[in-house]
Amino acid sequence: MNGKDLALKVIEKYGTTDVFNLAQQAGCTIIYEKWHPSTYGEFNKKIKRICVNLNAPLEKERVIAHELGHFFSQSFQNFKSRGEEEEVANAFAEAFFK
Repeated sequence: MNGKDLALKVIEKYGTTDVFNLAQQAGCTIIYEKWHPSTYGEFNKKIKRICVNLNAPLEKERVIAHELGHFFSQSFQNFKSRGEEEEVANAFAEAFFK
C-alpha cells in the first residue's frame, strides 16, 4: 500500500484530517523539543511518540502528518530501505494537505 492510499484509509477509519486529533485517537503522543533543524521530527515506535522539532522551518502539522505516516505504516510494511519508508511517510502527509 502506498502512502496516499494509507492516509485515505486512516482518514476514513478515524473520521478526521486533523493530525492532532488523529494522533490522540491512535494513542500516539506528541511532544515538542528544540534541536538543530537537520531533522524536523522523529517517531519512536517503541513508545508511540512523535517528537516535533520547534526549530523546523516547516509547519508543525506537516511534521506531525509525516511522522504519523511512519506510525501507521509500521505495522504492515517491511521497507527495503530508509528511502522507501520516507517516500511512504511523505505521500501519507501530502494527502492531508491537498
